[in-house]
Amino acid sequence: MKTLPAALAALFLLVPVMAQAQDRQAARQACGADMQRLCKGVMPGGGRILVCLRKHDADLSPACRTFVQSQPPAK
Repeated sequence: MKTLPAALAALFLLVPVMAQAQDRQAARQACGADMQRLCKGVMPGGGRILVCLRKHDADLSPACRTFVQSQPPAK
């Protein structure tokens, strides 16, 4: 599955708070599967993946929901 690493890398570029290595690891663990399942076709950039995850709040895993809710709103 080659798209998973690229999609995870895109997530890291989209969330400013995730600039630190610890945050990137937390995002990968919390939301990697949800991002692939719910936002696979979302073009990275401009916070679109985070917006997609927020639109699917009811479908997120508990860990991803907690992570997404902890992120600042898009500007």
